[in-house]
Amino acid sequence: MMGMADYTSKFQVQFSMSDAFTACKEAVRDLDKIQIDSVNEIMHTITLSTGKTLFSWGEIITITILQLNENASEIAITSTCKNGALGNMNDMGKNQKNITQIIQAISDELRKINE
Repeated sequence: MMGMADYTSKFQVQFSMSDAFTACKEAVRDLDKIQIDSVNEIMHTITLSTGKTLFSWGEIITITILQLNENASEIAITSTCKNGALGNMNDMGKNQKNITQIIQAISDELRKINE
């Protein structure tokens, strides 16, 4: 069961699943303080993590891309504290910050596809 401060954001984009997945992979390559743990090309998921800080053991971030139709996809991003429910009670906004940073990076990559 997810803790109170797990943070999930879902949004739809007018791009094929392939383009959306490619944009997500490119977007997370150079994010500050976030590293790629795994990329599953079959399930269209990306797992990321952050390192521990003075206030946190870090977070695990999962990005999942679902095909809605030929030209539309849903991108779901979840950020969860590594130290379980106790850490999730007070994440100090870190999960939301992670997702905001990732959404901006994905948005920037998707814009490049349209250029």
